[in-house]
Amino acid sequence: MPEVPPPLPERFQLSPEFRLLAACSWLPPAPWDRDQSRLIAALCGNPINWTTFQNLIDRHRVPILVHANLAKYGGSSIPAEPWKSIQARARKASALSLLQAAELVRLSRVFREAGIDLLPLKGTTLSLRLYGELTVRSLRDLDLLVRTEDFDRAERLLFEQGYRRIIPDFEPTERMKTVLRSLTHHYNYVHGSRNTRVELHWRFHDWSQDQLQQLWIHSRDLQWRGTDLRHIEDGILFLLLCEHGTKHMWFRMKWLSDVAMLMIREGPQTREDLAGLVSERRLEGSVAQTLLLVHWLYGIVPPEWMRALTTQDDRAVDLASTALEAILSPREGQDPNPIRGHLRIWRYLRNQGKAPSPAAYLRGIALNPNDASLVPLPDSLFWFYYVLRPILWIWRRRRLGR
Repeated sequence: MPEVPPPLPERFQLSPEFRLLAACSWLPPAPWDRDQSRLIAALCGNPINWTTFQNLIDRHRVPILVHANLAKYGGSSIPAEPWKSIQARARKASALSLLQAAELVRLSRVFREAGIDLLPLKGTTLSLRLYGELTVRSLRDLDLLVRTEDFDRAERLLFEQGYRRIIPDFEPTERMKTVLRSLTHHYNYVHGSRNTRVELHWRFHDWSQDQLQQLWIHSRDLQWRGTDLRHIEDGILFLLLCEHGTKHMWFRMKWLSDVAMLMIREGPQTREDLAGLVSERRLEGSVAQTLLLVHWLYGIVPPEWMRALTTQDDRAVDLASTALEAILSPREGQDPNPIRGHLRIWRYLRNQGKAPSPAAYLRGIALNPNDASLVPLPDSLFWFYYVLRPILWIWRRRRLGR
């Protein structure tokens, strides 16, 4: 008989407000929606601190999903003022998601005409795949992947389309560009008049070029309004979502609800060949904790071939518990003590076998791209940034009044 995943540790006492948020953070199909409707109705019928609940909506960025669920199952038990505020949040988020979707269509056409392959990561295409609609997931920017050799050309194309780069907000020297490309995986851009934002990726976290190639191989065209939008097949998408969430310690429920929706589809539940990719990417800890979180917060039992990861990996409960602490924290993944925060993140990554060496991690901390905008230095004096880093860090904290 297959083993049952470990239960939620007793030390976690989920508040009614958080339980309501979790129940409202996805739109499962039948028969899952029956239990969801009963849970939402029961929670709304009991005392809820609606101010706390609205803060959770903002913290986890799920206003559209929350509104859709409460409109269906919340009934008349929601007070008028909180309901108006929730409606306003959903309208604003829907308008922004629609704007970003229209921009994705426009940029997809522009890039295709320029002969540059463009692969959306998550965002609009994920909303279409999971819900069949564009404006269900709240979007603040477009995550777009281009091939490494096309990045400079893609950036110039964004500039031609009216975008300006905001991270980094300076023109890197060749040395700085090399360091940034090794430490980060995307630049950020904003359009001057459209109010749209783009993250242009040349890689996905620390995936190698061969592993990135899997994203291109396992992607297909999705037709929408006469435009071909590339989307990633469910199996690889599942791994991408797991790795993205664990890189950020799953501090936002929006990301976990995507995995929950994907798991009740056919893809990852029947793709036993994913086991090889999990091993190749050393994602056992990442996938195991994700499966446990989805089980604890959405009641989804993983398929048998995945379940072994949650029962045979001694790290699974500890990793999932660490991530759940981040999810339940009122802060968005930030520790008020930066040294303690960095140590916590490094230990978390180390426990799932994904941490960089201490020297590499310290190198990333010791070099902040913002330092180059404050103190531009020629490449011959690049080493001086490592000396300046602690001084500039103290200056920033004092400037922010921390």
